[in-house]
Amino acid sequence: MALLIQIAFLLFIVMVNRLAFIYVVNRKLHFTLTKNPRLTFVYFLLMALVLAVLFPAEAMRLFDPVSSLTVFFTLFMLFVVNPWVYERMKKLHQTPSRLAHAYPDQQFLLIDTRFLFSKTGDVVFQQTAVGILLLLLYGAGIPLSELVPMFAVIFAIIHLHLYATTRALWATYFTISATVGGFMIPFIILLVPGGVYYAIIIHMLWYVGSGALFGAIEAVERGLKPRKR
Repeated sequence: MALLIQIAFLLFIVMVNRLAFIYVVNRKLHFTLTKNPRLTFVYFLLMALVLAVLFPAEAMRLFDPVSSLTVFFTLFMLFVVNPWVYERMKKLHQTPSRLAHAYPDQQFLLIDTRFLFSKTGDVVFQQTAVGILLLLLYGAGIPLSELVPMFAVIFAIIHLHLYATTRALWATYFTISATVGGFMIPFIILLVPGGVYYAIIIHMLWYVGSGALFGAIEAVERGLKPRKR
């Protein structure tokens, strides 16, 4: 019973955080990932800190870096490599500008380094919640073979609210991607030393890769259009 209460409380915090950001921070206060990167970054880090305070034992295990190299590699990927990729995309004119204009709520399409900074805070919060939930269930004796499909379902369910807040196309894209992530993340966090750091890297690389994918598609489309004579 105690475990169920902990899990319910954790999931409640996650959903309150997500809905509060969408409906209060974003829509009422008009803070966005690209317009207010510092404030949104701090907001998500504070929410992650709340989880760490509420679940201190799991948080300490989760963020045990194993080695300083793990932390350095994470910071290098998040704050050096990812911004560099964005700059290269802009220089090569491979940004999804048409999609960004058509869907302004999908800020990852803007290829803006401010989004990378603030979204990193959000991803840290998400992976903190996921990691704590994994440690709680794994510590309760649930085998990895059951945790993996369970988390795929949980990731899918958590993203279903997007169908009420954004276009079905994007809601489907995010939900399918999250479901696939649910099959990967448990292995990374539970079996890889310092796994949460790599989970954060992979999560952010997904946003960078998605932007690069749609940017490349648009670049190909522009190249295929007949030139005006």
